[in-house]
Amino acid sequence: MLDADALNCISSCPRLLNLLPKHCIITPHKGEFDRLFGAHSSDRERLLKAVDAARQCKIIIVLKGHHTAIVLPNGKIFICSNGTPAMATAGSGDVLTGMIMSFLAQGYNTLKSAVLAAYLHGEAGKLAEEIHGTYGVTASDIADNIGKAIKNYLR
Repeated sequence: MLDADALNCISSCPRLLNLLPKHCIITPHKGEFDRLFGAHSSDRERLLKAVDAARQCKIIIVLKGHHTAIVLPNGKIFICSNGTPAMATAGSGDVLTGMIMSFLAQGYNTLKSAVLAAYLHGEAGKLAEEIHGTYGVTASDIADNIGKAIKNYLR
């Protein structure tokens, strides 16, 4: 799994993408994605490029944003629409990456790890927003609500 600075390093030598293991997960936000795959003028254009890139590189792309998209090597796309603008805060993506890694460490496959983490991340963000408001949420607040999000999910 690669995020942040690892993606920035690869953007300086894009052919490294072809060396990633099959079903490796990358978690770029829009800026990181554009550095890797070229500038895009719209979210639609970026998503279409993500489909092509996931197929070509045989990787899973978790394109972080207001509606996080999980793009699979077979062209399927899962859209996680349960986030909130309150989650647009420094470190929120790091929380998502940690959640994906925790599910991988528990033995979930890459698809389940990415989809489950994205969904629960959005739910934790909504819970944090209820407590702190749209403009007061920090990444720590999202992390603090993961347990409650999981508990609600299991009901």
